[in-house]
Amino acid sequence: MKIELTPENAAALTKYAALAGGTPARFLNKYLADNMVPLFENPRTGDLESHLGNLEYRTQADAERVTAWMHHLVRERGVATSLKQKSKSDSK
Repeated sequence: MKIELTPENAAALTKYAALAGGTPARFLNKYLADNMVPLFENPRTGDLESHLGNLEYRTQADAERVTAWMHHLVRERGVATSLKQKSKSDSK
């Protein structure tokens, strides 16, 4: 994968990777693994949904795809929550 960084982000990445004694790629991968990935994969935080909701999409199709995915996610979480609540009430 090849990504294009803004000059400001490239300079910051180079600076902090050098400070840590690593390559920019290694530094960025570690940062993403430690910060973005856990936040985005944690359904309790809502960070992924918040981030996606604040983006400006290039096309209506892009926005509709994200909206449909969010609706699906909310339905799945609602079903999971309902099943957990039913299970708790059945065990009483």
